[in-house]
Amino acid sequence: MYSNFAFVVKNFLPITILFFHLITDDSLCFGQTWKNWNTSNSPIPTNYFTSMDIDDNDNVWLSSDHGIAKFDGNNWVFFDHSNSPIPNDVCYAIATEGNTIWIGSVWGLVKFDGIANWVLYTINNSGHPYNYITSIDIDTNGIKWIGTLNDDGTGGGGITKFDDTTWTNYNILEYHYISNGQSKYNLLTKTH
Repeated sequence: MYSNFAFVVKNFLPITILFFHLITDDSLCFGQTWKNWNTSNSPIPTNYFTSMDIDDNDNVWLSSDHGIAKFDGNNWVFFDHSNSPIPNDVCYAIATEGNTIWIGSVWGLVKFDGIANWVLYTINNSGHPYNYITSIDIDTNGIKWIGTLNDDGTGGGGITKFDDTTWTNYNILEYHYISNGQSKYNLLTKTH
């Protein structure tokens, strides 16, 4: 349904969610319909989404500062700290692996099977060094690449690689601003 869907989202840019539905999978120019959802015409809790992905059942998953949302083409379902183990409503990242959903919040990494089973990974029960998750990507080998910041959200952090067994951390040793306002990072590989 959304196999030809392309969407780019930058963190906290005000966006209106656009879902691109092709009447035929072979056509990029003809037979397009657009639907525009926002807080005025739908139950979505915000117009600001930070990340999105599509699972193997064509469900669209979105992260926001109000938790996460699932859209199946007709219905919306929302998850936040009040109805799920997501530890904080501020979720910067979301990625799908088949029908498994990976969620990055400011208080940990969450794995959701899309039905009822949730696993929360924090610095207390996993090998990743920071709870503040800013991005998630899953490569073709199923390895999760997780971007982090220091737990206070200010600089530092790094990248964590998780292969479902081993956590490998690429930590930022130095973080400072250069005079032109750009950041400079120096990386070191450290395995846990």
